[in-house]
Amino acid sequence: GGMVVGLLPQASYQCGVAPLAPGDILVACTDGITEAMDAAGNEFTRERLTDAVAARRSQAPEEIMRGVLAEVEQHSRGGVHEDDRVLLVMKAV
Repeated sequence: GGMVVGLLPQASYQCGVAPLAPGDILVACTDGITEAMDAAGNEFTRERLTDAVAARRSQAPEEIMRGVLAEVEQHSRGGVHEDDRVLLVMKAV
């Protein structure tokens, strides 16, 4: 949450720590992923993103990324809203 990174020069950000154990997956994305809409206006949602990553958790990060992007693309076919889609997937070793 919080302010968009880099949008406002005077914005302040809070630092945090998220300890990761081997096998943990860190995912960062733009709202173009979670807000991708289908033809009926239903968003992809954070919950669906979480489920999509969890279903692929045994895969390598690049495979997770490709699978999730394919699922978002499939979901949004026929949708009217287009936005940037950036997805970062890292797995702790």
